Amino acid sequence: MRQRIGILGSRDESAQWAARLASNPELEVVSELEPALAADTVDVLVDLHGNAVDRPELLEKVQVVSRATAELLWLPTELPEPAEPPPCVEAPPLPHEPSLHEVLAAHRLMTDSDELYGRVLELGIRTADAEGGSLMLFFAADRTLRIVAARGVERELWGKIQVPLGSGVAGRAAALGEPVFVSGRADPDDFTLLRARHDVGHALCIPLIRDGEVEGVLNLHRSPGTPDFTEQQRSAAVEMAQSHAEVIAQSRSHTNMSERAARFSAHREIRDVLKHQGSLIERLNALCDSLAQRADGGIAVLYLCEPNLDELRLIATSLAGSGFGDYRVRFGEGIEGGVARDQTAVFLPRPDGSIAYAALPLRSGDTLVGVLALQLGEKPFDDGSAVRETLLELASLLADEVASAQAALLRDSFATRIAAVGESGLQFLAQSDAAEIAQLATSAVGMILDADHAILRLRDEAAHRFAIVSYFGSADGPLQERLFEFDQRTAGEALKRRAPIRLAQIAEDPGLATSAPVQTLLAVPLYRGNTPIGTLCAYDRVPTDEFTPAAFLAEDMEVLIKLARFVERALANVQSEPATSPDSAAPALDRAAFEQRFDSELLRSSERRTPLAVAVWSIENLDAASADDDPDGRARLVGHAARSLRTNLRAFDVLARIGADRFAVLLPEAGDAPEERVTALARRVAESVKTNAETKRTGLAIGYAIYPNDGEDRDSLMQRAEVARIRTV
Repeated sequence: MRQRIGILGSRDESAQWAARLASNPELEVVSELEPALAADTVDVLVDLHGNAVDRPELLEKVQVVSRATAELLWLPTELPEPAEPPPCVEAPPLPHEPSLHEVLAAHRLMTDSDELYGRVLELGIRTADAEGGSLMLFFAADRTLRIVAARGVERELWGKIQVPLGSGVAGRAAALGEPVFVSGRADPDDFTLLRARHDVGHALCIPLIRDGEVEGVLNLHRSPGTPDFTEQQRSAAVEMAQSHAEVIAQSRSHTNMSERAARFSAHREIRDVLKHQGSLIERLNALCDSLAQRADGGIAVLYLCEPNLDELRLIATSLAGSGFGDYRVRFGEGIEGGVARDQTAVFLPRPDGSIAYAALPLRSGDTLVGVLALQLGEKPFDDGSAVRETLLELASLLADEVASAQAALLRDSFATRIAAVGESGLQFLAQSDAAEIAQLATSAVGMILDADHAILRLRDEAAHRFAIVSYFGSADGPLQERLFEFDQRTAGEALKRRAPIRLAQIAEDPGLATSAPVQTLLAVPLYRGNTPIGTLCAYDRVPTDEFTPAAFLAEDMEVLIKLARFVERALANVQSEPATSPDSAAPALDRAAFEQRFDSELLRSSERRTPLAVAVWSIENLDAASADDDPDGRARLVGHAARSLRTNLRAFDVLARIGADRFAVLLPEAGDAPEERVTALARRVAESVKTNAETKRTGLAIGYAIYPNDGEDRDSLMQRAEVARIRTV
C-alpha cells in the first residue's frame, strides 16, 4: 500500500516537490492538503520550511518530516566512494554499504531513534573495520556528551556516562570540531580522562557537525595489540560521519518535534481532565489514570500539601480500588517527604540508565502545592528519550493547574459560605428567643464550616461563669465530657487574649495541647459593647466525604467571625440570654418553630449520617388531676411537666409545646442506641414528676421515632411518634 504524502509549503515549491516525489512508486502525493488533513488521510507531511511547529495539532495527527529527511527517505542519494588505498598498503576491501536512503528506507527508523543511532554506529564500525565504539550526542543545556548507542560499553553504564565538553578524547573532538586520532593508549597528561579504558588500544573520535554546530561524536576503537587504523579507514570514517551528521540532526529534530507534540498533548489532557465536572478529588484521580497510561502502564500517585502543616496527604492515585484511607507523609519522611522538604526532584534509574521512578515537587510560583510520584514503564510518554525534561515540564504545568483549581474551589466555597452566613444571620435576627438563637448558631457553625463540633458559651450572671448553652456535634458520653472540659480551657484562653484563636494543630500550642480530644480549632470571643458575654468555638473541620479532620484555614476564621457578629446582634436584640441553670426552664417552641427546627435537624442528620430521635409526650388524666376549685392548677401541672422535661434534656436538645397537654422533644446526635436514650429520658422525667405533689397523680404517655429507621421525613416520623410506646404513672 502506497504512503499518502502531503506537502506543506508555498504553492510553487509544493508543486515542484510533488513532481519529484511522484517518481517514487511507493508514494502518493495528495493534491488538496487541508481537506486531506481534516479527513486524516495523510500518512506523512513534508514540512518544507519548518512551519508545522506553529500548528501543534498537526504533530498529533500525522508524522511530520523535514525537507532534508524527505530527500533522504524518498529521493536517491549515495555514499561517496572510498578513496583507493596507497599501492604500498595492503588493505582489506571495504564492505559494500547501502545508500543512505536504503539505510533509512524502513519507516520506523524515523520514529525509533534508538534503532537509527544503532545503525549509524554499526555503519561506522564496519566502515573503519573497528572492533567497537559509541555514538554520543551533544546536549547544549548542560554542555555534555551522552551515549545513545554503543558496542563494548555495558548498557547500564550509558546513562551514567556524561562527558563535559573538552574532557577526554571525545570531549576534545567536540570542543575542537575536528577529528582526534589516538594511536596507542591515551596519555592522561594529554587528555582529561574520566575513566581508564584498558580495552582501547587505538581510537578515532569524529565530531558530527551540521551547519557549523556539533551534533555529537562518533567514537571508534580497536583493542590493544592490534594494528592501528589506516589512513584510508580514517578518511572513510570521517566522510561517513560527515554525511551522517545530517541524518542524526534530522532524527533529533523529528524526536524533538515528537516530544513537543507529546508534551503538548499531555498539557492539553491535563487541562481537559481538570476542567471536567465532578469534585476535585474525582478529577485528580482521573488525571492520575491519564498520567499512568502515558507512563506506559505505570503508577501515578498525587500528594497535596495540607495547609499550614508540614504534611503531604495522598489525594489521588491510578491504583484501582486502593484503600489508603487518610494516608499522610510528613516533610522529610521517605522519598516523597524528602522531595517536599527539599523541593527537588528525585529520579531513580534502572540498571540500563532509564528512569524507573520519579518523585517531583509541584511548585506554583513560590508555593509548594504537592508531590507527584510516578512509576514508569519501559517507554513512557511516547518516547524513551528526554523523559526527565518531559516530567519536569509536566510537574510545572500540573502544579499551576492544581493550584488554579484549588484557588477556584476555595473562591467558590468561600462565596457560598459567605452567602450562607448572610442567610443564617437574618435567621438569627428574626428570633425572639435567645435559646433558639443559640441552637441556630451552633448548627450554622457546624454546617457552614464543616465543623465536627461547635459550642456556644454565654455568661451566666447568677453562677458567675460562662456556661455551655448550645452544642452541635457527635460527641457523646466520656468524649463529650472531655470535649466540654477542653472547650472551657479554649474559651478561657480566647477571653483572656480578647482575640480570635485559630490553631491548625492544637499540639503546637503548649497551653492547650494537654489532653486535647480534637486536632484543630477556631475560637471567637463574643461581646456586648466592651463586655465579654461568651465564646463561639468550632473544632475539627471534616470536609464532605472525608473521615479525618483537616486544618481550619484563615478563610474559615473570617466566616466564624462574621457568624459571631450576627450572634452578638441577635442576642442584643432579645436583651436576654438562654437559660444556663439546670433549675431554670427556657420557653418551649411553638409548633411552627418546632417544625422549622425539625426540618433543619433532619437535613443536618442526613448530611452527617447521624441518628435523630423525636419523642411526643402526652399528659394523661390531666382533667382529673386538676382541682375544680383551682383555675390555675391545670397550667401549673403543665408547667411542672415542662420543667421536668427541660431539666433532663441536654443543652442542645429541642423542646416544643404542640398542644394543650402535649410536648415534642428533638434529640439530635442520639448516639448508637437512640431508643435507650429516649427510654432513659422517660424514666428520669417520670421520677421528677412523681416527686412533685401536684403532678404525681398524672400519667405520661411517650411515643418516639428514630431517623432514618422509622422514616426519612418529618410527617412520617411524627406519625410514628404519635403512637405511645411507654406509659408512666
